[in-house]
Amino acid sequence: MPKVARTEESEMSKQAETNTTAQSTAQKARSPFELPFAMPVMPEAFGQMMRDQIVRTQAIMGELANYEGVAIARARTAVDELSRLAGDSISYFGQLSAEWRKLSLEAMQRTAEAFTPKA
Repeated sequence: MPKVARTEESEMSKQAETNTTAQSTAQKARSPFELPFAMPVMPEAFGQMMRDQIVRTQAIMGELANYEGVAIARARTAVDELSRLAGDSISYFGQLSAEWRKLSLEAMQRTAEAFTPKA
Protein backbone atom coordinates (compact mmCIF):
# COMPACT_ATOMS: atom_id res chain seq x y z
CA MET A 1 0.00 0.00 0.00
CA PRO A 2 1.41 3.41 -0.89
CA LYS A 3 2.20 5.98 1.83
CA VAL A 4 -0.26 8.51 0.42
CA ALA A 5 -3.17 6.14 0.88
CA ARG A 6 -2.17 5.43 4.47
CA THR A 7 -1.95 9.15 5.21
CA GLU A 8 -5.40 9.77 3.76
CA GLU A 9 -6.82 6.85 5.75
CA SER A 10 -5.27 8.08 8.99
CA GLU A 11 -6.57 11.60 8.36
CA MET A 12 -10.03 10.21 7.66
CA SER A 13 -9.95 8.11 10.83
CA LYS A 14 -8.83 11.14 12.86
CA GLN A 15 -11.66 13.17 11.37
CA ALA A 16 -14.13 10.37 12.18
CA GLU A 17 -12.84 10.31 15.78
CA THR A 18 -13.25 14.08 16.01
CA ASN A 19 -16.84 13.83 14.76
CA THR A 20 -17.58 11.01 17.21
CA THR A 21 -16.03 13.00 20.07
CA ALA A 22 -18.04 16.09 19.10
CA GLN A 23 -21.25 14.05 19.02
CA SER A 24 -20.55 12.42 22.38
CA THR A 25 -19.72 15.85 23.87
CA ALA A 26 -23.00 17.20 22.54
CA GLN A 27 -24.82 14.28 24.10
CA LYS A 28 -23.04 14.77 27.44
CA ALA A 29 -24.22 18.37 27.58
CA ARG A 30 -27.82 17.29 28.14
CA SER A 31 -29.47 18.04 31.44
CA PRO A 32 -29.54 15.12 33.89
CA PHE A 33 -33.22 15.89 34.51
CA GLU A 34 -34.13 15.68 30.85
CA LEU A 35 -36.54 12.93 29.92
CA PRO A 36 -35.05 10.13 27.82
CA PHE A 37 -37.93 10.43 25.39
CA ALA A 38 -39.41 13.43 23.67
CA MET A 39 -42.48 14.89 25.33
CA PRO A 40 -43.61 17.92 23.35
CA VAL A 41 -46.10 19.27 25.89
CA MET A 42 -46.55 18.41 29.53
CA PRO A 43 -50.10 17.28 30.15
CA GLU A 44 -52.06 19.83 32.16
CA ALA A 45 -53.22 17.19 34.63
CA PHE A 46 -49.62 16.38 35.53
CA GLY A 47 -48.78 20.06 35.97
CA GLN A 48 -51.82 20.55 38.20
CA MET A 49 -50.86 17.51 40.28
CA MET A 50 -47.37 18.92 40.77
CA ARG A 51 -48.73 22.32 41.83
CA ASP A 52 -51.11 20.66 44.30
CA GLN A 53 -48.27 18.55 45.70
CA ILE A 54 -46.14 21.66 46.19
CA VAL A 55 -48.96 23.34 48.10
CA ARG A 56 -49.36 20.26 50.33
CA THR A 57 -45.62 20.09 50.90
CA GLN A 58 -45.55 23.76 51.90
CA ALA A 59 -48.37 23.13 54.39
CA ILE A 60 -46.51 20.17 55.89
CA MET A 61 -43.31 22.20 56.16
CA GLY A 62 -45.25 24.92 57.98
CA GLU A 63 -46.60 22.38 60.45
CA LEU A 64 -43.12 20.95 60.94
CA ALA A 65 -41.83 24.46 61.68
CA ASN A 66 -44.51 24.84 64.38
CA TYR A 67 -43.62 21.49 65.95
CA GLU A 68 -39.94 22.36 65.78
CA GLY A 69 -40.59 25.63 67.60
CA VAL A 70 -42.46 23.79 70.36
CA ALA A 71 -39.68 21.19 70.62
CA ILE A 72 -37.02 23.89 70.90
CA ALA A 73 -38.99 25.70 73.61
CA ARG A 74 -39.39 22.44 75.55
CA ALA A 75 -35.68 21.65 75.18
CA ARG A 76 -34.77 25.10 76.52
CA THR A 77 -37.13 24.63 79.45
CA ALA A 78 -35.61 21.21 80.17
CA VAL A 79 -32.09 22.66 80.07
CA ASP A 80 -33.12 25.46 82.43
CA GLU A 81 -34.70 22.92 84.81
CA LEU A 82 -31.61 20.72 84.70
CA SER A 83 -29.43 23.73 85.40
CA ARG A 84 -31.57 24.69 88.39
CA LEU A 85 -31.55 21.11 89.63
CA ALA A 86 -27.76 20.89 89.31
CA GLY A 87 -27.37 24.16 91.24
CA ASP A 88 -29.72 22.93 93.98
CA SER A 89 -27.83 19.62 94.16
CA ILE A 90 -24.52 21.43 94.58
CA SER A 91 -26.00 23.61 97.33
CA TYR A 92 -27.43 20.55 99.09
CA PHE A 93 -24.06 18.78 98.85
CA GLY A 94 -22.47 21.81 100.51
CA GLN A 95 -25.02 21.69 103.34
CA LEU A 96 -24.50 17.95 103.87
CA SER A 97 -20.74 18.40 103.91
CA ALA A 98 -20.97 21.19 106.49
CA GLU A 99 -23.32 19.10 108.67
CA TRP A 100 -20.99 16.07 108.39
CA ARG A 101 -18.00 18.18 109.49
CA LYS A 102 -20.00 19.54 112.45
CA LEU A 103 -21.16 16.07 113.54
CA SER A 104 -17.65 14.65 113.13
CA LEU A 105 -16.17 17.32 115.38
CA GLU A 106 -18.89 16.83 117.99
CA ALA A 107 -18.32 13.05 117.95
CA MET A 108 -14.55 13.53 118.34
CA GLN A 109 -15.13 15.93 121.26
CA ARG A 110 -17.47 13.46 123.04
CA THR A 111 -14.99 10.63 122.48
CA ALA A 112 -12.16 12.73 123.88
CA GLU A 113 -14.32 13.70 126.90
CA ALA A 114 -15.27 10.05 127.51
CA PHE A 115 -11.62 8.97 127.77
CA THR A 116 -10.42 11.99 129.64
CA PRO A 117 -10.25 11.52 133.45
CA LYS A 118 -12.51 13.85 135.35
CA ALA A 119 -11.14 15.67 138.25
